[in-house]
Amino acid sequence: MKTEPSRVQRSRIFRLILAVLVTAPLAFSAVYMWVMWDPTKLVNQMPVAIVNQDQPFGSGDDRVSAGAEVTKNLVDSQALGFEATDERTAMAGLASGHYYFVIKIPKEFSTTLGLIGKSTAAPALITVVYNDNNTIKASQIGDVAMSRINAAVLEGVSSSAVGKMVDGVDKLGSGLKRAADGSGQLADGTHQLADGMRQLQAGTDQLGDGARQVADGIEQLVGWANSPPMIALVQQLKAMPIQPPGVKELVDLLDGLQRLQAGSREIANQLLDPNKEYRGGVNKLTDGMALADDGATQLATGLGDGAKQVPDLSDKQTRDSLAKLLATPVKGDAKFIARAQFAGPGAEPLMLELASLLAVIVVFMSFRARRYLTGNHEPLTVRQVLQRARAVSLISLVSVGVIGSAIWLSLTPHPNPHSYLAVVAVTTVATLMNVALTSVLFTLFGYAGGALTALSWGMLQLFAFGGVWMVETLPAPLRWLHYVTPMSVVRDGMISAFNGAPGLVISLVAIAAIAGAAAAINLVAVRKARSRYESRLTELATDGTARGEVIVVG
Repeated sequence: MKTEPSRVQRSRIFRLILAVLVTAPLAFSAVYMWVMWDPTKLVNQMPVAIVNQDQPFGSGDDRVSAGAEVTKNLVDSQALGFEATDERTAMAGLASGHYYFVIKIPKEFSTTLGLIGKSTAAPALITVVYNDNNTIKASQIGDVAMSRINAAVLEGVSSSAVGKMVDGVDKLGSGLKRAADGSGQLADGTHQLADGMRQLQAGTDQLGDGARQVADGIEQLVGWANSPPMIALVQQLKAMPIQPPGVKELVDLLDGLQRLQAGSREIANQLLDPNKEYRGGVNKLTDGMALADDGATQLATGLGDGAKQVPDLSDKQTRDSLAKLLATPVKGDAKFIARAQFAGPGAEPLMLELASLLAVIVVFMSFRARRYLTGNHEPLTVRQVLQRARAVSLISLVSVGVIGSAIWLSLTPHPNPHSYLAVVAVTTVATLMNVALTSVLFTLFGYAGGALTALSWGMLQLFAFGGVWMVETLPAPLRWLHYVTPMSVVRDGMISAFNGAPGLVISLVAIAAIAGAAAAINLVAVRKARSRYESRLTELATDGTARGEVIVVG
């Protein structure tokens, strides 16, 4: 005896509420589980592009090639699947979903690092470009990349070493300033000394001229004393028996003039002749002091200029600022093509993918259960299946459209896909594909089995399709499942539609092919079920007629 469902059970609103209550917790539980999933053990397989545009700074031993060193250190670290490539290839790979994000090292990277403590007032910037249209969790893994970048640049430089460097620069600056002050005073002294030596040379010239005049006068006196008349007079005076007063003194004077003649001429020569020891020494001393004066002036000028270039670290705030700059010479500048976090536009592709799946399951579950029961109940005909598919498709498309539009309007800023038409096309074809797939499950396993199977299969796809977590970080079984799940194909289509990457037509054809195959399987299953049912009726009718019974179908 058949039991008719109650009025409550026949209520479509009741079945819809029940379907939502069953589906929503499963979906949210699955999402929550994967949000909490720790992929750190497998992130080394995530493809990440490195674009090194850095130009080396300096030359010789002072040459800085920080960009090349950072790139090499990151690739060698294998912390992520780092790949060094050019910007065009990197951005194309980010758009297609091949790369999860792109690290850009700018042209002035080495220059900025090479000028730290001189003219640089900000750390060197490395740009990390994310695209949450592909995978919503990849941007969070970027923090791992930035920590590796900082480690590659610092290479073990600790904060204490940085502090010592700051103190050293401070002491160097103070020492240079004191040296500059001292060299200025030295220059003043040597300048004064050089002026005194020049005055000594001029005075020596004057003194030499006077000494030469004295020597000339003495020679004239000696010449007069040695003249024949003077010699004859002196001899006569000496021969007189009684010498007049003063004769002896005159003789002594003449002898002294002869001795003074040689000495006065030597003095004049020493003062004037540069080949003589005294005048030669005066000239060398004056020249040496002139060179010392020039050197002291150059030293004072150089030290003064150097002291001006050394940063003034006498202020504590300035010292702390430089210490922070040296402790963190590299800063990451995150750029998002479409950010998913904080209600960003990058969440829309995932929401459309989920809606195209879950809305279909909810709509199927809102239909009356007895239509999907097998056994003693009459299975649906092909016509009824097609009518049901048409109704489910229409309701599902409207539901997905409403849900997608509501989410679209709630995101800030609103999503800005490469092609709105492509987004609508992928969403529509994906919804119809899920209608066909879910219909197969309900046909094969009935209402309860179909609903449970559809939800379970949907959750597995959610785990493996790559829109939440990166495929490379999944456990091996789910990683294999990624390549056969229909949602993976839908994700490829969404990536093409939102990012403008190649492959849109291929994705649409693949989704349509899956839908066609599922529809064909569903029709074959319905026909077989109907054939078995009709064969069973024929057998029952034959047996009943033989026993004289009346078979009632209903």
